[in-house]
Amino acid sequence: MRKRSKREPVVRFETKPGLQGQCDWSPYTIAFLRGGKTKVQCFSYILGFSRRQYIEFTLRRDFHTLIRRHRDAFEYFNGVPVECLYDSEKTVVLRWEAGRPVFNPAFVAFITHYRCRPVACKRGRPQTKGKVEKPFQFVENNLLEGRRFQDLEDLKATARWWLREKSDPHLHDTTNRIVLELFLEQEASALKPLPLHPYDCSEVALRICTVDGFVEFETNAYSVPYECVGDILTFKATEHEVFIYSQELDLVAHHERLPLGAGQKLENPRHRAHPKVRYGLEPVKEAFLSLGDAAQIFLTGLKGKHPRNGGFHARFILQLKEKYCSDDINGALAHAARYQAFDGHAVERILKARAIPRTLESIRNDQAREALHSALPEIRQRPLEEYSRLLTGGLDGRHDCSDQKSPENSQTLPDGEGP
Repeated sequence: MRKRSKREPVVRFETKPGLQGQCDWSPYTIAFLRGGKTKVQCFSYILGFSRRQYIEFTLRRDFHTLIRRHRDAFEYFNGVPVECLYDSEKTVVLRWEAGRPVFNPAFVAFITHYRCRPVACKRGRPQTKGKVEKPFQFVENNLLEGRRFQDLEDLKATARWWLREKSDPHLHDTTNRIVLELFLEQEASALKPLPLHPYDCSEVALRICTVDGFVEFETNAYSVPYECVGDILTFKATEHEVFIYSQELDLVAHHERLPLGAGQKLENPRHRAHPKVRYGLEPVKEAFLSLGDAAQIFLTGLKGKHPRNGGFHARFILQLKEKYCSDDINGALAHAARYQAFDGHAVERILKARAIPRTLESIRNDQAREALHSALPEIRQRPLEEYSRLLTGGLDGRHDCSDQKSPENSQTLPDGEGP
């Protein structure tokens, strides 16, 4: 008389050696002895045949952290499976269309470098990745339970010890084999070899050097030489270091990467020269003149109106390149010079009134759009009389306008023009 459960049973499936891996995240709140309660993310990657697992604890769950942990997992296994299962997180799957996933192009660039095929699980079916979901209980009950950690680095070190001493040697309940033994016997040789060069997982962005000689990234500031003030610099960040390049892609600064949200300034004493070089006009004169033809006229007036602090106004105007194109700034300089408004704030007001702000990366998209528009052929609309004759011929069957030409459009249209 009892009603039968509507849930369908989940059938366990097994895969061949080296065929499949599964990836997932799990959040935990750890009470560190130094720093107090902190929310951390546990990245887990497991091989479907031998059940060998790799875990890593991080503070973030963004795209670059995901691909860096993948790279570490592949190096830990010394190989790559043929495919890997993923949830529909935005770092992997942008959206679903017609029942099929649209993968993140940036993730596709990474995963195809290792010749691994991503497989997106259907939404609402966590049991599809049951081989990686269930081991999180082993992590909680065997690694985290009853242990206290000094900080995140202590947790990471303990996790590496746990993988070597507890996870690899344990007897798996399903396979009834020691995990590491089964991996070495059958799955290690079935994995795809690693590529000759690992994927570069660095974050690259464009940044404007501030008037005080710093480049800001993730609430932190890194010093660069004063000669770079107002320049659009290329900022490249690995997991532990940052590299800053000039507009000619020459390395101008190298720092250790600060933690996210630290709000600190990292200053290299070699970047700090004499105060005259720091605040003077000469170090930024060449960069200012490169704005356009109006820069020379404005600079002459600026020297006459602000003989002592003209360098500050020049740096302030160069800093506006973060929001406005150099051509717009040149036009604002010409407008300001016409009215004898030799002042950095006056140029800023002109730009706010007459120019459209943009991001540093958007200019690349605008140029690509203009190039595509210029490459397309010119399309001219056909006269409406041709459509009228076409409809009339289609209704009574007596007219065929395929060879007819209207008096207004006697010339032959080029191929590809018209509807």
